[in-house]
Amino acid sequence: MNSDLSIAILAGGASRRMGRDKTTLDWHGRPLLVRAVEIARAAGAASVAIAGSSAIIGCTRLHDAVRDRGPLGGIIAALRWQPRVLVLACDMPLVSPEFLVWLWQRARDFPGWTVPASQPLCSVYTAALLPWLEAAAARPPTPGARSLTAILNGAPRQCVAPEEMSAHGFDPRMFANLNTPVEYTEALTTAGPGAAVPHASRDGGADA
Repeated sequence: MNSDLSIAILAGGASRRMGRDKTTLDWHGRPLLVRAVEIARAAGAASVAIAGSSAIIGCTRLHDAVRDRGPLGGIIAALRWQPRVLVLACDMPLVSPEFLVWLWQRARDFPGWTVPASQPLCSVYTAALLPWLEAAAARPPTPGARSLTAILNGAPRQCVAPEEMSAHGFDPRMFANLNTPVEYTEALTTAGPGAAVPHASRDGGADA
């Protein structure tokens, strides 16, 4: 177990493009949300929370701090729960537990936002970001107001380039998320029940 690893799974989206609640989509015999929790637990997370209306035994349930503002409300709630948290969208079933552990260590001691491959919904956030996030929540919504990159403009940020991920054996394709029925069907038919994008071994090959 990673004694300080806290993971908050975002599960409160409207799923408009999917046309149904993504958390309940079948992923090889279990709901997509359960798959996300399995990934978090396989990473050895000491604490797992779910931001949204769903509940799973053993996970803390968080209520969005602000409604109908995309992931903003869930991220604020996560940072009020833990001062340092790895945020994971529920619709990224190909993210590997090994990557989450690596990312958590990569972000250690950085007082801000650690973003891999420009993917804000599989990133490490700290409470130092709350002033930017809460200010955005207090403003009336405007076009583009859901963009976390825009909201956190000026906040402390370190970016993890795709090349750095690849050098450590992680493929940025793991961030493929399921926003539409076509994307869901393609992912389900091409990936096995426990599939994650392979983590390369030290000699450059892929682990079996």
